[in-house]
Amino acid sequence: IKFLSLTAWLVITRTVDVFATFQFTPDLQKEANPMVSVFGLHSWSIMLTVISLLVAGVIYLYYIHVFKKDLPHPVEKGMAFSEFSGYLFFGEKRPWYHMLYHIPKGLKRNVQVMGVILPYGLAFAGLVSTLMWYGIYFLPELYRPYHSVFAIWTLLGLGCIASWLIFAWVEFDKYRLKVKAKDAGI
Repeated sequence: IKFLSLTAWLVITRTVDVFATFQFTPDLQKEANPMVSVFGLHSWSIMLTVISLLVAGVIYLYYIHVFKKDLPHPVEKGMAFSEFSGYLFFGEKRPWYHMLYHIPKGLKRNVQVMGVILPYGLAFAGLVSTLMWYGIYFLPELYRPYHSVFAIWTLLGLGCIASWLIFAWVEFDKYRLKVKAKDAGI
């Protein structure tokens, strides 16, 4: 049910975002998507194709994460959350802040990690972008002073980081329970 719920959320939020974008900027002149704002692709057909492929790819990564999960917990006892999250991300003991500028080695670990980060990040992006368009349209005096590409991308990055931290914390709780059970001889 978790897989179907998030998959539906991804499809719905991307669809609502496309409709909101078309409603507010049918010629894509005000679109902040990098395909338009950076690369100058003012084509709905190209944008819809890329968005569809992106969503399909993210759903596939999430499928692998949910149904073929392979992010083993460390056997070492007594790890702090910062050490555990680094281990979960890289598959080896590393400081947590390495996650900010290194990627995991090996395709399998990368797929598993991205299968956690990207689906929730994209779901959050759908919410942010839809609220942004409606904020611009319905509350322009309140919203426009805070609207900037930097603010949007910062918020999206923070959403991806938060999705990883929430996942890592849930896994950390499982790890601690496993260690306690082992210590108790269960």
